[in-house]
Amino acid sequence: MRHPHTTGYSTAKAIPHPFDRQMLALILTALALCCALFAAPAHAGPFGNLFSKETVLEVKDGAVSLPVSDVSAKASFYKVKIDGTDVIFFALLDSAGKVRVALDVCDSCWQSGKGYKQQGDSMVCQNCGQAFHADRIGLRKGGCNPHPVAYSLADAAVVIPVTELQAGVRYFGAR
Repeated sequence: MRHPHTTGYSTAKAIPHPFDRQMLALILTALALCCALFAAPAHAGPFGNLFSKETVLEVKDGAVSLPVSDVSAKASFYKVKIDGTDVIFFALLDSAGKVRVALDVCDSCWQSGKGYKQQGDSMVCQNCGQAFHADRIGLRKGGCNPHPVAYSLADAAVVIPVTELQAGVRYFGAR
């Protein structure tokens, strides 16, 4: 018999350690995640729409509509496929409670593909940092202003004609 502190083979049977079970669980989880990544549609990105900030809308009867009740002071982002291109726009209420709608791009910074984020009552260009108060959204076109989108209100819905969103194909299709 050898001394316990010397190298050599042990005749003791292996006892599974909790670490072994944790490692197995980690490997199985990683495998499941890889399967999920490859199963997601390519146009939706590797995680599908799980981490997408946009709500996907469909064109019906030449227009896109969303319930007015979904629009609040917090900007909501929407995505709609126009001529094979995903066009993204946002809608929010200004300080007077009026709906404001604009494409998530501007004429100046659109090539960066960064769009806008909301900070308080303003939409801020994520490329140049220019801020636009909600009351100014949709009033001006050009420069770094969010590209305005005309709409109408009908039956408690914001209705946007497809022709308004087709202007966005130029910005979103060229990225």
